[in-house]
Amino acid sequence: MRYFILALFTGFLMILFNMPATHAAELRIHGSSTVGLALKDKIETFAKKNPDIFIQRQISNSGRGLIELNANEADIAMVSAPHEFFMRRITDIDWMQLSVYQVGERHAVFITHQDNPIKRITREQMRQILNGHISNWQTLGWEDAPILLVAEFATGGIRTSVEHALLNGEDIGINFMRIKSAPMIIDMVQRNPYAIGIVSEDMINKDVKHIKLDAPITQPLLLIVKGKPSPEVEKFLKYLKAQYVEIKTN
Repeated sequence: MRYFILALFTGFLMILFNMPATHAAELRIHGSSTVGLALKDKIETFAKKNPDIFIQRQISNSGRGLIELNANEADIAMVSAPHEFFMRRITDIDWMQLSVYQVGERHAVFITHQDNPIKRITREQMRQILNGHISNWQTLGWEDAPILLVAEFATGGIRTSVEHALLNGEDIGINFMRIKSAPMIIDMVQRNPYAIGIVSEDMINKDVKHIKLDAPITQPLLLIVKGKPSPEVEKFLKYLKAQYVEIKTN
């Protein structure tokens, strides 16, 4: 009876923590919503092919993934901006312990409400929105109404990529609405006719409009590992055909 109760209790813990007893190992993949969305199908396929590995995919943002990797709370950080940009923003990480792998790329894009008639703007116009030189939609040919910018926190990969492409790495120079996670920006923009949001191309849906730039802003899709990769991490990187990226320290 005692062994039956012990087995029952163990099974309950496995269900509680969503880690079935059949899994021999765990792979914690945390960070960028852009990378997480881009790799969603591949992660699910990998999990089906490797039922002995429990996959924990936790979506937040690039910086949070790096912080959790550094604290040994994740095995892989998903990052959607060049790693050297984060070296300047997150200074308490020993970058020489990390290995960077690229698994693809996406474009950072700008979205507006469906009622907004603006279809295209230049990178220069977008730069002026970000630094406050353009603050009203009338300047771009629409209504006399203030532009509401919606973007991630400073540790977000999409925002970081845009700042380095358009502002030479400087922070956005205006007051704007900061959102914890990029997918939540979609909801905010679709509810405000004068909003413009910064997201990744895979996040666009029918409820918002994509404003096109005259030249795209590219985001790398990176997976970053601390120390010697575990067998599970190596197997996952090999499955994705991840390409090693040399860390630039200056």
